[in-house]
Amino acid sequence: DGQPILFPGAPGSGKTTLSAALVIKGARYYSDEFALIDPTSLMAYPYPKAFCLKEASIPIISRLKEGLELDSRWIKKQKGRVAFLDPWRIKDNPIASAAQIKHIVFPRHDGKSSPELLPISKAEAVFELGRNSFSILQYGGSGIRLLASIARSATCHRLQMGDLEASCELLTNLVRNDTTHS
Repeated sequence: DGQPILFPGAPGSGKTTLSAALVIKGARYYSDEFALIDPTSLMAYPYPKAFCLKEASIPIISRLKEGLELDSRWIKKQKGRVAFLDPWRIKDNPIASAAQIKHIVFPRHDGKSSPELLPISKAEAVFELGRNSFSILQYGGSGIRLLASIARSATCHRLQMGDLEASCELLTNLVRNDTTHS
C-alpha cells in the first residue's frame, strides 16, 4: 500500500523470514539484506534479489505457500545451509514501487514469546539504525542526519516475534491502521 517497512536487525533476528512471509501474504518486496535509499528524497528503491533463507526458516516458509519447494543444498560460510527464494516464485508482480519508508521495525525472533509490537522513540530508532547500518557511519554527521531524517518521517517500533503468522498480522494492522501516512 505504498508504505514500506524497513527491517534493520542483527543476523538471525528474523528479517528475511518475516519479509518472505509478508510477500506470501500479499505485501510487495524491496530487497533482502539491505535498503537502497536516496539521501535527498528519502525514497526507498527496490533491488529484488532472492531471499536467502536459513535452514530453520525453510520449512516455515514452505508451509505458508502450497507448492513452494525450496532447494536447501547451498552452504553459505556464516549462515550454514540455505535456500534461495526468488520473489517471482511467490507471486506475479511481487516488486514494490519506490516510496518513502513509512515504518521502521526492529524485529527480534523469539519462538517462545507472543508477538508484540512496541513503539520506540525516534532517537532510539536512529541509534539502532546506526548500529545496523554497514556503511552509513563512514559519512559522519551527514550519515547521522540521514538516519534521523528517515526516522523522523516514519513510525518506529520493536517487534518481538513469536508465531510468524501472528507477527505478520501485527504488521499488516500497523500499515492498515496508519492514518499519519495516508
